[in-house]
Amino acid sequence: MYLALATTFVVLIFGLPAAAVAGLAALAPAGAVGSLLVAFAAPIVYVVVYVTVAGLLSTPFHGSIRVGKLPRDLRNPAYRARRLYGLCWTAVYYFTPVYWVALTLPWLKRWTFRRFGYRGQMDFTVYPDTWIRDLPLLDFGPGAYVSNKATIGTNVATNNGFLVVDAVRIGKGAMVGHLAMVSTGCVIDDGAEVGVGCALGSKIHVGKGAYVAPCTAVGHYANFADGAEVGYQSWVDLRARIGPGVKLPPRSIVPYRARILTQADADRFLSAKDGDLATLARRLGEAANPPHPTVDVRARAERVSFE
Repeated sequence: MYLALATTFVVLIFGLPAAAVAGLAALAPAGAVGSLLVAFAAPIVYVVVYVTVAGLLSTPFHGSIRVGKLPRDLRNPAYRARRLYGLCWTAVYYFTPVYWVALTLPWLKRWTFRRFGYRGQMDFTVYPDTWIRDLPLLDFGPGAYVSNKATIGTNVATNNGFLVVDAVRIGKGAMVGHLAMVSTGCVIDDGAEVGVGCALGSKIHVGKGAYVAPCTAVGHYANFADGAEVGYQSWVDLRARIGPGVKLPPRSIVPYRARILTQADADRFLSAKDGDLATLARRLGEAANPPHPTVDVRARAERVSFE
């Protein structure tokens, strides 16, 4: 059944816009003026019909885009419905010129996103190469900005044959940087920023005005309270918590379930740059390369002579 439906969907998604343009050409008046009208109108007609057909075909499957875990098996009705929804959405997403036009014109952007089940407000920025899917599970706040090549991963395929699906919320005025990856169940709260090249695991909460600096990796279930900041190239392990307004230095390493709730905690905190890790590395180096015995003898002789 999937193969038959997928084939039919592909024919309709690509065929009906072409038929609409052909009909426009047939109805246009003969001569140069008619040809110009067709030339200028055809791209918009094609794009509008294309996204409309793809969106309408996806409509019966919006209910399958829900939070949960399911086997990646076409024999499973829920997964089969997700695949058909995905076929319709990716037909738009991977057709970059069509998707670019849809994002560029505000009325067409609203029309397109609503056809695919997005229910939030529309004052947000994404790009043709911003990876988004499962539109019913997305929530963008006013002024939210998701950079090009960023990934909003509402679903994750696991090696044991399952698919994990969860919603993602990007709050008012929040920003997700270039090449950043945000996984299932994350909340990037109002005014927060996830920097360039960051990788956020599942169910992470980044509080209001918090800042995750570039190239930082964050484990599942970590929590950044309002106004917290973590420096670039840091690692925050699973279920760690950073308290309100706490600022961590660059290249910090926050262990599993650590609680850094005050700035005093942070000031005592060990980092690869300034803390005991650097001291440990130096001592390990000294242990691996002890001084030559003659140096020790000379040193002892010098100490005796001074006595």
